Amino acid sequence: MITLRESIAIFMKGICRNWLSCIGATITTITFPLLLVGTLLDAMGAFQNQMIGAILYMVITPLFLTGHAIFFFGFFFLKSDPDKKSVFSFAYFTDHFKNISEKTSFRKVILFSTLLAVGNFFIVLMVAFTGHHYSETPEFCGTLCHQTMTPEYVSYQNSPHSRVACVDCHVGPGLKWFVLSKVNGARQLVGMVTGNYDKPIKVPIHGLRPAQETCEECHRPQLFVGEKLMVKDMYQEDETNSLLQTVLLLKVGSGGYRGVKASGIHWHVSKGNTISYTYLDHDRQKISEVKMTREDGTEVIYKNSDLEEEAAESSPDRGSKTMDCVDCHTRPTHMYESASVALNKRITNEQISKEIPFIKQQAMAAIQEEYASHEEAKENIAAKLNDWYQKNHPDYLKENKETFDKAVASIQEAYTDNVFPSMKIGWDTYIRNIGHLDDGGCFRCHNDSFESAEGDSISQDCETCHIIMAEEEEEPEIIKALRGEE
Repeated sequence: MITLRESIAIFMKGICRNWLSCIGATITTITFPLLLVGTLLDAMGAFQNQMIGAILYMVITPLFLTGHAIFFFGFFFLKSDPDKKSVFSFAYFTDHFKNISEKTSFRKVILFSTLLAVGNFFIVLMVAFTGHHYSETPEFCGTLCHQTMTPEYVSYQNSPHSRVACVDCHVGPGLKWFVLSKVNGARQLVGMVTGNYDKPIKVPIHGLRPAQETCEECHRPQLFVGEKLMVKDMYQEDETNSLLQTVLLLKVGSGGYRGVKASGIHWHVSKGNTISYTYLDHDRQKISEVKMTREDGTEVIYKNSDLEEEAAESSPDRGSKTMDCVDCHTRPTHMYESASVALNKRITNEQISKEIPFIKQQAMAAIQEEYASHEEAKENIAAKLNDWYQKNHPDYLKENKETFDKAVASIQEAYTDNVFPSMKIGWDTYIRNIGHLDDGGCFRCHNDSFESAEGDSISQDCETCHIIMAEEEEEPEIIKALRGEE
């Protein structure tokens, strides 16, 4: 009877006789300790650099599995015995078990092989768990595909949802969405490697999970009741950067719940008034028809007379949809600001001093220039502002150098947070439908062009959704009253 040590020697001899299995065993032996230590450290949160995770799960793990595949293929299919039988093939097993004296000895070889298999299986399970966790972190989504996803990751970090993981909205629970997300992710990975992707990245509005399964996991429009006071600061492009304020009382309203009547803005998602619409373009900006279905089943259809001819033509972008959260909140997380809004916010937060003469005017001029990269933009923004103030306000610049440098840094940040030349993302590249800037947002449906068969039109009463208490005023009376100054 042979010892366990001799069984191991027999096992190793079988591997060495088979060149293909020998290669596979070498790869497996090298990668095994790397995976074991790496996954344990990752599970303990030791890795901060995402590239380490990428190497561990996207390079070492495939090598480990490939080593196993090569090893077993050689063992079971490549002939290496003098009698032309492949090691551990069915015939190989039969020959050894025919001889009763070899049964006990051969069992030890099998036992050793089984122990190795169990150990490898444990590593595979651990890698699968930690690798799945790694692939669902915001850092993986935002930093691995560096150039492609940098804009989305930066805007995500600056958004109100920056503490919500990407997968909570883009993947969610359940096997169906997990599989779909991984299949889609594989397609995107191929696109990134080959350079075959859109610049800028198209908004995936047609592939988003239903808002009821994402937004309404945390937000419940049925329970939104009442009004919200909103104050919007806007600074003029004059010497003193004069502040104008708009004060709105938003009628957030409710979708209706437990006797509370649907009202205000969230009336649009009430179960008692189902709103659906037909769109003619990919971005759903051209609305040709709006249908309201009441709780009793009756319908009212409003048609857009301006788009009658276009609506009659077939289009691959044409479709219909029941209205939900994302039809208005088109940028709830990946938010890009306009140039003016970005600067207004920074002046209000005192990142840019309002006391710097003409700072809004000069900042607007500097950040709206076209630049080839962030590096070029930062260099030119600083140079333009320094040159202008050296020429026109040298005394202020000399006496307030620290304040000025802080403002320049914030202006550069306003640009780099919102404009990404490498991905062809400029100011206002992405559409936001919240509100009604220009002719978008609410005005897609709330305009004179929509009319029902009975001659009714969609309401355009401003006070349905908000009450304007002050509009672009200096020191509005309502602000003074709220502060208790009068």
